[in-house]
Amino acid sequence: MSERWHVVFDAATGRQVSSGTVVADPLPAGLASVAISDADGERLRDGTARWDEATRSVVAVPPPVPQ
Repeated sequence: MSERWHVVFDAATGRQVSSGTVVADPLPAGLASVAISDADGERLRDGTARWDEATRSVVAVPPPVPQ
């Protein structure tokens, strides 16, 4: 069984501070976290996804456009 992934972000702006399977408890003031799927955590780690500040969710990174 794998550990649960989380994204830690600034609660006011949505800007990602960190991601991983270890989260401080309690979080420092002004920070929030959201649990994400193992698949999304792996996608963040390998660069095929990114944190979207506006939606506060993990979104796919489009593949490069062939030249």
